[in-house]
Amino acid sequence: MDNKRVLIIGLDGGTLDVIEPWAGAGHLPNFHRLLEEGCSGRLKSTIPALSPPAWTSFFTGVNPGKHGLFDFLKRRPGSYELQPVRNDLPSLGTMFAWAGRYHKRVGVLNVPMTYPPEPVNGFMVSGLGAPDDADYAYPADLADELRASGYRINNEIVYAPGREEAFIREVMDTTNKRANVALQLMEREPWDLFTVVFRNLDGVFAFLWAFMDETHPQHDPALSERYGDAILRYHQLLDRRLGDFLATIDENTMVVIMSDHGGGPLHKEVYLNAWLQQQGFQTLRESAGAVGGTRAVLRRAGLTRENLTRLVGWQNVNRIKEQLPGWLSAMVPRDTPDIIEVVDWSQTQAYSFGYIGQIYINLRGREPHGIVEPGAEYQHVVSKIADRLWELEDPETGERVVDAVYLKDDVYHGPHADEGPDINVTMRDMTYISHLGLEFVGEKVFGPPPNYETGTHRQHGMLMAWGPGIRHGIVEDAEIIDLAPTTLHILGVPIPEDMDGRVLTDLWEDTGSPVERVPRELAGGGPVDLSEDEEAEVLDRLKDLGYLG
Repeated sequence: MDNKRVLIIGLDGGTLDVIEPWAGAGHLPNFHRLLEEGCSGRLKSTIPALSPPAWTSFFTGVNPGKHGLFDFLKRRPGSYELQPVRNDLPSLGTMFAWAGRYHKRVGVLNVPMTYPPEPVNGFMVSGLGAPDDADYAYPADLADELRASGYRINNEIVYAPGREEAFIREVMDTTNKRANVALQLMEREPWDLFTVVFRNLDGVFAFLWAFMDETHPQHDPALSERYGDAILRYHQLLDRRLGDFLATIDENTMVVIMSDHGGGPLHKEVYLNAWLQQQGFQTLRESAGAVGGTRAVLRRAGLTRENLTRLVGWQNVNRIKEQLPGWLSAMVPRDTPDIIEVVDWSQTQAYSFGYIGQIYINLRGREPHGIVEPGAEYQHVVSKIADRLWELEDPETGERVVDAVYLKDDVYHGPHADEGPDINVTMRDMTYISHLGLEFVGEKVFGPPPNYETGTHRQHGMLMAWGPGIRHGIVEDAEIIDLAPTTLHILGVPIPEDMDGRVLTDLWEDTGSPVERVPRELAGGGPVDLSEDEEAEVLDRLKDLGYLG
């Protein structure tokens, strides 16, 4: 595989479920070319199928139990308080840095969870998880150059009814700008591995799905008349820009199109904490205490972080917080009660936070006020919750909703495995999911999706490969952890032994050189913390994107 180059184009949320029929109908000629001349198939994501664990597994080749990211949020050490996650890339051993150790030049643009950027043999521009005003590029002066050109990591328009035109216009505009920057850097900088991710597809699915889906509970024929083709038009833009990329590469370049997870409709929200309360696994406080009581008063008065942000913008909210004493700043509540405010941990065996369906056991020795003993009692509680999850019914339809229950030991291994969810649950092919935030405002277990979402993730994303030696056909049983070792093998670079993924040798007619693995010890470390201001900005953006209720 010597002298080969690899161009990876990531489509956050991309799925063959829509690309294949539209390509076959002639709407996406460049995707059609790759499907006809190369190979393709479904790509299994991480559990849960979320951007932080999935993208991190993509560029490290390891499962979340090794890299330590399971969601957008994590527990603050020694507390039940939740904070945004962030990677410490050098300690994880990314495929970008590893390729550089073997003198391969890399270019990385807009890959989620690469903030702060790591020094690489080339350049790196961070993606989702990077604040706009931060030093988000390596080398640092590249960020100044990009800002001067109008490049943005994050969109400015937050979707809401009535903003459809502005939302669609912005996702088209930022996609074009990202493609233009990628093409300019590809032409200007030498590279052996170039990776660019287009994240807007995930948001397009999340907020526009019902416009094209006549079977969706929130489908509105009048709005569909105007915006029913918006998702197709966005794919056509991606197809045109794919054509631009294909026109710039040489005959030694392999092209990989991939996604971190799939996409599809979202019908209902499931309040797992409310369900845990009904089943006797969780108890709420009779009184929220002094801090919780103060937050409740402020919340009833409308003095919440979200309302202040809507009025003055998150940047000004942060400036105001800087002028307040720390204890007073900490009392400014969110729209809905925080889990730390309302749960009686002395009477709680299990709790939930996250996006899709994650449950944690209140384990003695791990949680600050854990009551479930490790060992036999832990296994008993996990088994009881898992068994009862299979019985969960939607009262509106009378149908059971759970498709799969994954226990921690079955999906994670590594030094961070114990930090992950003890139970992951998927419901009705993810047309039903959970958000943390609405379980503590009533007793119902099912409700409409928050934040105007009508679409969400799927367990399987997509993989397409095209170029010299790539065979035509279907790729079977590919996982997102396979892409890092496969990429390194294409580049002629030996693969670290600690990578969990396999080399997808069935991509090629002739695999060429044998797969070589070499020892490497992880340097330790793992996830690190954001600053207080960075944390506030990321939380607000995650809510705008629909990941927090």
